[in-house]
Amino acid sequence: RLEYHGKPVQDTDELEVVTNQYRAVGGGNYSMFKPEKIVREVQIDMTELIAEYLRKHPDIEATVNNNFKTVVK
Repeated sequence: RLEYHGKPVQDTDELEVVTNQYRAVGGGNYSMFKPEKIVREVQIDMTELIAEYLRKHPDIEATVNNNFKTVVK
């Protein structure tokens, strides 16, 4: 189940999905997205984006929400 702002996402909802190129093109034999037009391309390395966020937000509150489970077959 996918939710956005606490409400289930509907088939008619439009969301902007952000991913890195490795995942977008199916890296690791994991294809998830059909090739579509690129809405926006950011030429900044992911580690730089994370570092910049941490510089701007030095105090991060980590919480556990237990929103996933592992199923072993």
